[in-house]
Amino acid sequence: MIAVASAAGYISGGMDAPGLPVYSLGYVYLPAAALIYFAWRRCTRAPKQAWRIAFWIAFYMTVPLFVYDYLYLAVHQQRGWAFLETHWYLTLFYVMPWVLLPVVAWRASVASARM
Repeated sequence: MIAVASAAGYISGGMDAPGLPVYSLGYVYLPAAALIYFAWRRCTRAPKQAWRIAFWIAFYMTVPLFVYDYLYLAVHQQRGWAFLETHWYLTLFYVMPWVLLPVVAWRASVASARM
């Protein structure tokens, strides 16, 4: 219930904020919210494999995209590693699943153990 209230606050607080990425609803980035929901559903269906599922979802959501971004921005556009600073939102996305998904796996395994 606290998470719903917090999400509502972030949505209403950021509705008119300038410079937000596409596919955001206020300060809530919808692809990240969908990723968390997808991981939660997968981890609660297979609680014994929750950590492995979380690892592979994080891997497939970050490593291939990092390779594509590196090839396009660093090599093709000749920006070098500076693209990590100029495209900071990409850099955050490379790290975010590795931080969030282990927490989702842990919570899913705790929730399924209580059932």
